[in-house]
Amino acid sequence: MRLDKFFGHYLILTVFLCGAAVMLIEIVAARVIAPYFGSSIFVWTAVISVTLLSLALGYFFGGKLADRVSTPAVLYAVIGFSAAYLFLAIFTKKFLLTSCVRMDLRLGALASSAALFALPLFMLGMVSPLSVKLFTRRLENIGSGVGVLYFFSTAGSFLGTLLAGFVLIPRFGSTRIMLFTADALIALSLVYLVFLSRRYQVLLMLCLLPLHPLALRMEGLRSAVIGQNYWKQVYRSESFYTDIKVIEVNHAARFLVTDGTNQGGLDILTGNSQATYSYAIDALSRMGAPEAKKALVIGLGSGVIPHAFSHRGLFVDVVEIDPRIADVYARFFSSYEKKGQVSITVEDGRRFLKGKSAEYDIVILDVFVGDSSPWHLLTVEAFLEIESVLTKNGCLVINFVGMPGDPAGARIISCIHKTLARVFTHAIAFNTTRSVVDPARNILYLATLAEPVLLPPQDLYIPYLPIKEEVDGILSDYLLEPKEGAFLLTDEYNPVDFYNAKAKEAWRRTIMRGPAGDMVIE
Repeated sequence: MRLDKFFGHYLILTVFLCGAAVMLIEIVAARVIAPYFGSSIFVWTAVISVTLLSLALGYFFGGKLADRVSTPAVLYAVIGFSAAYLFLAIFTKKFLLTSCVRMDLRLGALASSAALFALPLFMLGMVSPLSVKLFTRRLENIGSGVGVLYFFSTAGSFLGTLLAGFVLIPRFGSTRIMLFTADALIALSLVYLVFLSRRYQVLLMLCLLPLHPLALRMEGLRSAVIGQNYWKQVYRSESFYTDIKVIEVNHAARFLVTDGTNQGGLDILTGNSQATYSYAIDALSRMGAPEAKKALVIGLGSGVIPHAFSHRGLFVDVVEIDPRIADVYARFFSSYEKKGQVSITVEDGRRFLKGKSAEYDIVILDVFVGDSSPWHLLTVEAFLEIESVLTKNGCLVINFVGMPGDPAGARIISCIHKTLARVFTHAIAFNTTRSVVDPARNILYLATLAEPVLLPPQDLYIPYLPIKEEVDGILSDYLLEPKEGAFLLTDEYNPVDFYNAKAKEAWRRTIMRGPAGDMVIE
């Protein structure tokens, strides 16, 4: 078959769009599995590994196929099959991810990535060698021909990466992006197979199009009666950083969920927090800085900490990296704050700290991306920057999810403790040994420059007796010194994700076993 000019241009368009599709799938893959496995380094390592291996195998077997059957029909059939599998992945992702979540965090992330995305990436990897064979018929032109195809393939990957991260994910969500990608690949395949080669039987691929409404319905807001409670998703979207849901229970309580983990909730009528850790943080801040007038909260969430501080009469600056979280807070949670007391800045926490003066009596570090604490906020350098903005009688309180019953988890808890002790005069870790049902729990740290008062504050109001008993237990269980074997966490070396992996696994299993685990995760 002689390669005409039109087909040559169409082949260039093909490698361009397939290059974009590869990067769209890779980036979306991490977002699809994040509600089940978080967004830690393990998830990105699993997705990148599956992508690279799938493409490598596609290059290898695609080259062998090109030497045996070098026809355009084979190329566009491969592209069509990759699109069909993407459609299948949309409808099977819940079953596959739920099956894999019982595995070890690393193995589960790797297995789910492979099950959902390895095959379409493998077939898209075959596109390059098949296209090269069709585009370069003469050996004397092979160098320039390969160069042209790889240029446009890489340019497509570049564009796909920018579109996914900067435009598509925060506007459309993962399922829609997978549908758009599959549609583009099907259109690419059909244009050649139907209009250029007259293979009308492939119009059967159009049978996939009626599945669009079903796939989009899977992304809609859900509600269900679970036990004796009515659960309802009242908001759902994806931001640059995370999957976001707002869930109401019995029209009485409202919770913020990011990447499948609860980030705090409140009573809709009173605005009282529903989270034990928020009352414990409030108590520790009173113990560390009883005469406080101004606070900095790094990490907004549902705003239960700023609410409590504002009603204490404190002026509160809040730093939140995700603009969508700030929007959700304004829409669903801000009415409970004391007006004029809370100011929100959308910025990275450490960037906000640079150049600030010592103006805060309290700094709260309550930052999570799903179930992960950003490592760059848990280092000597970060704590030095926090110390520089505190007054001489100020304190720092940190909320961290850890697993003291796991040797590696206990070690990273002690590492954070030791790192705090390097910067602050007094550093205390709370709730590290008490026996509770769930192995993963909130670990709280109090770090001060002056001597703290290690007595529960008498003026702390907790409207719920079970939460009050829990807070009393937390405040009575503390360690003044880090345990043996701890090391300093620095910007150069901070393996918090590695040592805290078991805590993430246990935390997510607890969520999945919960009464509304399916609604929170999916």
